[in-house]
Amino acid sequence: MQPVEVNPSAANEISRSEQLSRLRQESFDLAVIGGGINGAAIARDARLVATPGVVFRSTEHADIWPYDLGWLELAPNLEVVPIYSAHLTAVNEHTLAMICSHIRRRSMKSRAAAAEPRVDVLAVSADASRDGPALRGRPMPELLRDEILCELFAATVARTPNDACMTTRDGVLTYVEVDARAAAIARGLVRCGAKAGEVVGVWLERGVDALISQLAVVKTGAAWLPFDSDTPVERVATCLAHASARLLLADAERVRRAIGVVRSLAIDVAKIVDPADQSSVDARALGATPDHAAYVIYTSGSTGEPKGIAVNNRNICHFLRAANEVYGVTREDVMFQGTSAAFDLSVEQIWLPYLVGASLFVADAETIYEIDELPGRLERAGVTVLDTLPTLLAALSRDVSTLRIIILGGEACTPAVVQRWAREGRAFYNTYGPTETTIVATASRLRQCEDVTIGRPIPNYSCYVVDTNLMPVGVGVEGELLIGGPGVAKGYLGRDDLTAQKFISNPFESDGSDPILYRTGDVVEIDTDRKLVFKGRIDDQIKIHGFRVELGEIDACLSNVPGVSVAATVLLEEAGDDRLIAYLVTKTEVNRAHLRQILQKRLPSYMVPMRFERVDSLPRLPSGKIDRNALRKQSSVLIH
Repeated sequence: MQPVEVNPSAANEISRSEQLSRLRQESFDLAVIGGGINGAAIARDARLVATPGVVFRSTEHADIWPYDLGWLELAPNLEVVPIYSAHLTAVNEHTLAMICSHIRRRSMKSRAAAAEPRVDVLAVSADASRDGPALRGRPMPELLRDEILCELFAATVARTPNDACMTTRDGVLTYVEVDARAAAIARGLVRCGAKAGEVVGVWLERGVDALISQLAVVKTGAAWLPFDSDTPVERVATCLAHASARLLLADAERVRRAIGVVRSLAIDVAKIVDPADQSSVDARALGATPDHAAYVIYTSGSTGEPKGIAVNNRNICHFLRAANEVYGVTREDVMFQGTSAAFDLSVEQIWLPYLVGASLFVADAETIYEIDELPGRLERAGVTVLDTLPTLLAALSRDVSTLRIIILGGEACTPAVVQRWAREGRAFYNTYGPTETTIVATASRLRQCEDVTIGRPIPNYSCYVVDTNLMPVGVGVEGELLIGGPGVAKGYLGRDDLTAQKFISNPFESDGSDPILYRTGDVVEIDTDRKLVFKGRIDDQIKIHGFRVELGEIDACLSNVPGVSVAATVLLEEAGDDRLIAYLVTKTEVNRAHLRQILQKRLPSYMVPMRFERVDSLPRLPSGKIDRNALRKQSSVLIH
């Protein structure tokens, strides 16, 4: 096989037009174009097509790219850029850049390993490159509307006023009843100055009152800032001050705690209603637009100071419609609402039902803590949709027969959870998304015995997987996930420096739907089905004895061991040495030697924990995620 070499940098030897003419006339099996992206442009302009039927494959590397692969001896003076096959007549520049990056990395590895340089040669298929380096959700421009969040609820009240909106162990509230109670609180908030552009803190026990208060804030056009019921008052004060929130809606006990600590006006929700005030509350009249913030969520920051993310009405209204194109929640469904309001997963739990007119089974603190009783309570309430964390689903003692949809998110899902809970007649979704891109950006419908992925972008979202130089990587190559689309927030409140680092202008060819990309800091790879596989956090990696280790990978292996319900691994320094310690919640007695034997078959030796400690439960953050910092301090019982 004789390659044809074209060198576009040799301007004195042969002109661009002559090179194009040569390419069009030449009969060849394979072409190597020199000169980087300029050379790639020449190949594109020439509409370079290799001899029909010629296929080059490398079985050694076929898992890396979905393209045809081959080997070619590399001439010393030739810069390597893409090879084109009969499948391709044109390719966009960013796809070319992606391939060039991959080839250069391969070339450098080959040069280091062998005396004679060798390089992967790729023939790109037109199908794989049609979207450039992006994975794109289904385009559905009809989901992008001029609307604000309170209007979604109002539309449902108008359609089905007497349908059940909220169910608790104490009774049922219809949509019109919830609307009336929220409107009464909203009037009181307006009298206190709530309106579009303002932020109102909500600090209440979980339950109906917290949800109605949230809705009341939305009705004023202001943004709600939620706090978990047991959030320390000092953190409440910090977040309220940072968000410039002038009001805090709370119960009498929390108002008492806030006095003297919180600078915002703390209002007792039980005293804010004035029965004589029957004025209408119109968020639009109070200045609300789709670009005003709907809610503000604070997440932990690496500096120790929480980061505030404001999600606007445009972000969340689009998300709800886009997500339900995937899930298919209907008016007949009952959603379990059990997640803390401080975790943005709760927004999906609450507002998806509001959108379609479904009802909520609202959990109080007692319902959440009595985990052994929860399956029975869900069945008696007729719950059909469960939207929760994988570890909390795994903690349920038995199946819930009434469920038709399970939505998991917030942390990595294990194959064991899928195997136990996925079944015929039940839709099982594994979702992924940071707060900064509005709850969920990708979703995958999973079935038993299938690989666990986080799927593809939901409608109108886009995803890019890049290396440390922000160059797209190929199939099977790990990289950082970037997310674009209508769910991307504006940035962090008062943190322009961090916003500039994490929210970047889209450097890739695009249709204009994703001008800003959010750098997630999460490591993923694209599999051969063009689905995303979650690998862990870039900044959660630890280094032990010179090796970089993703703790989530160890946790996943342990969670798949029979008898282990939940596992979490931490790095501790003991006797001057770094050691991995695994904490386990187990259903039965587990032998330490048996655990070690299983892990040694699946993991490198440096990833096998030195100790296994059995605990009754794992400490969790308000979001429900495992709190590894608290875990390091927790006393436990050694497994023998």
